Amino acid sequence: GAVALTVLAVALATSSVDRLQKQRALLDELFEQAPQAIALMSADYKIVRVNTKFSRLFGHSPEEAIGKPLRDLIVPDEFQEEVQELMDMSVRGEPVETETVRRRKDGSRLSVSIIHVPISLPGGEVARYGIYRDITERKEAEVQLRATTEQLRALSASLQSAREEEGVRIAREIHDELGSALTSLRWELEALDRELSRACEPTAFGSVGERLADMLKLIDTTVSSVRRISSELRPSVLDDLGLMEAIEWQAHQFQSRTGIPCICDCAVETVELTREQSTAIFRIFQETLTNILRHAEATLVRVSGKVLDGDFVLTISDNGRGITDEQIAGSHSLGLLGMRERAHLAGAKIEFARAENEGSVVSVRIPMSGLSGS
Repeated sequence: GAVALTVLAVALATSSVDRLQKQRALLDELFEQAPQAIALMSADYKIVRVNTKFSRLFGHSPEEAIGKPLRDLIVPDEFQEEVQELMDMSVRGEPVETETVRRRKDGSRLSVSIIHVPISLPGGEVARYGIYRDITERKEAEVQLRATTEQLRALSASLQSAREEEGVRIAREIHDELGSALTSLRWELEALDRELSRACEPTAFGSVGERLADMLKLIDTTVSSVRRISSELRPSVLDDLGLMEAIEWQAHQFQSRTGIPCICDCAVETVELTREQSTAIFRIFQETLTNILRHAEATLVRVSGKVLDGDFVLTISDNGRGITDEQIAGSHSLGLLGMRERAHLAGAKIEFARAENEGSVVSVRIPMSGLSGS
């Protein structure tokens, strides 16, 4: 009986050893076949083991890597403080996930995403493993994309500036040339009206006088249209009196044309902005009023301008049906996209929100070099 128990114990032990060996072999295989570079480290961040992907990525063979401090092996000198912060996080038991730059054996640099995870071993010992993924191509693409985006924004700013300058030129020609011609034509018709009224009998002059009166009314309507078009191209009040007066003027024009009350509460007397910034803020204001008229179904608009922490803040709110989250986040609204781009180019921040009760709120905030509140 004792012999049988001994044989059974030996068999069980052998079976357990075989099972552990198979599990170890499986773990080794998983470690080597992992799709990313992996380094297993001791508590003091010395390398215990690396897989083949790690050697290929950084150029260090397992024999060259094992026993070396990780920071001495792959961390560039200028990133030593950063890696110390990551190590401190790991010591506190916090998993680390970041994107940074590391060094290959040949001295070349690469961008990597890193995940460091602490492991608790039997006996209270702590080890760590790091997973590294090469993201150099992605980072280079991001840099190129940012450069391209900045170039496109510079082009957009140049086009907007050229368009505004062209608007100034066209507005001046419309006002000076066409406006003067229409005014002269009106004077001539008035003179003709007087001469005909003196030369003709009242009965014979009746129909001619009516036609002349209609022509004078048409000229007056055309002159008003010329002034409106000229103001929309480039309101002279923006250049002559400044942004705040232009906003108040535009609010009055909006109320006169639409019948929608537009209450303007601007407590800032002087706003010192560049010409480009003033134009951008004013155009955003115009576009906001246009959107309210087209989409909001509002019966009241409120406009406020104030100073907050050295910034000028323009807020436009309405009591309409309110903007939706989909419209705010969507890329199909060219009006909102245009306002965002104008704000970005002017160094301003713009926010669109749905009001708590009803309607929408548009807020534009821009740092000021100098202003005074009333």
